[in-house]
Amino acid sequence: MLGGIKILRKWHVLWQEMLRVLVYFLGVHTFLRIIFLIVFKESWQSAGFGAATMSLLYGLKMSLKSAGLPVVLLIVLYVVPSVIFPKRNLNRWRDGVIGVWLGVLVFLGYARIPFYQNFGSGFNHLLYQGKDENFLDLFKTLAGSAQFWLLILAAIVTWWGLFYLWKQVERIPYWGLPIFKNQLLQWLLQISIIICLLLLAIFARFGGSLTYSHSFHWENYAVLGNDFLNETILDDPQALYRARKQQELLEEGPQMNLSSEAMRKYAQRLTSAQVSAENTTLSSFVRR
Repeated sequence: MLGGIKILRKWHVLWQEMLRVLVYFLGVHTFLRIIFLIVFKESWQSAGFGAATMSLLYGLKMSLKSAGLPVVLLIVLYVVPSVIFPKRNLNRWRDGVIGVWLGVLVFLGYARIPFYQNFGSGFNHLLYQGKDENFLDLFKTLAGSAQFWLLILAAIVTWWGLFYLWKQVERIPYWGLPIFKNQLLQWLLQISIIICLLLLAIFARFGGSLTYSHSFHWENYAVLGNDFLNETILDDPQALYRARKQQELLEEGPQMNLSSEAMRKYAQRLTSAQVSAENTTLSSFVRR
């Protein structure tokens, strides 16, 4: 009996930890979006503060997927070992994983600033098309500028501040495990928690929906009338995923042996837009 209660208490703490990680990284993605909005405020001021706020709200939906990635990583690297070795304290290991993931997100968040300044977009297929020459030249230019070192300093300070915030979050007491004399009620509670967590996982996987048909992802994220605010919606992990998918489309294009007329028809069918003959390139097709 006592052993079963200990196991339930351990499980009760672990799922609350993962929920905190999800909420924390949602906050991190939102914070990085706000920085992006502040740096490029002239790009969205004409759209108004209301539209900027909507981009943050849509961004929360988009980042449910991205915030779920460190949760999955921690389930594998922290939750499972904690269950197998219940007497070991793996909190430092958990914090190390969170710190590394946070560092990657902060790096990408600040790297997006010069990328947008030079290419007018978040990370896209240009990462692959220009990786040999354009980005080397861009890096050399940035490395010799004050902006580069300012971005590096800002990234370090941001990482430290956000990681310090995590250390404060983990100190918040967990909700205690309710103990029922009736074992049936005890197990019904745990089953209910598991069902809710599974529904939350599906909700996050489909970007704020319980079905794929209503999912929110990189292909349908452009819901606002301002191009910059649409780029703000797409967080950096999703933008990298978009970049890879766009590059795959571009690589597949020559193998399809499509004529200009066939490509125009495909573009019109998928986008409901008129595509002129002089604009029938695979790049314009991908953009549409």
